[in-house]
Amino acid sequence: MMKKIGLIGLLISLVFSSDLNLNQRVTKLENEVKLLKLQISKILKSQKEINISQTLIQDVVKKGKLEVCNNLKIVNFNYKYHNDYFKSYDLFYTLKNNYPKPIQFVKAYITIRDNEDNNLIEDFIKREIKIAPNSKKVIKRNYRFDADIGLSIYLKDTPLKNITIYFKPSIIKFQDGTTIKCNR
Repeated sequence: MMKKIGLIGLLISLVFSSDLNLNQRVTKLENEVKLLKLQISKILKSQKEINISQTLIQDVVKKGKLEVCNNLKIVNFNYKYHNDYFKSYDLFYTLKNNYPKPIQFVKAYITIRDNEDNNLIEDFIKREIKIAPNSKKVIKRNYRFDADIGLSIYLKDTPLKNITIYFKPSIIKFQDGTTIKCNR
């Protein structure tokens, strides 16, 4: 009988101790769930703040306040020298529109440098021009210069392989009426 009482006591103590362990485990799990919910809440709040920031940035870009205009590029350049009384070049710039919509107006600065980083010509384009998406358009400009001033005269003696063109759009207008102002 003593053995039965001792066995029953042992079983009761095991049940209560396992109940205590179970209660402790449940409490621990509940605390972990609360921490996870708090972390999820913080993550969702951060995600909401990021979404708001992205929306604000997109709104600024849509309004034409800020854009890096790398989707309009000069992909080819050539020229013809005229040794008339007024020395000049016909400059031929091939622009490529990599934007998803047609361009109708471009305002841009162009610098033509030799391989020694000398500015041979600094040019400016401001004109209505229609360039469909993923297509090219050649712009012809006449550039008159004083042969006694500046380095423009040396363009004719510089091989095309030694020339670098720097193209910096400042304004691009699209056919749908949107305009972007570019960082330079």
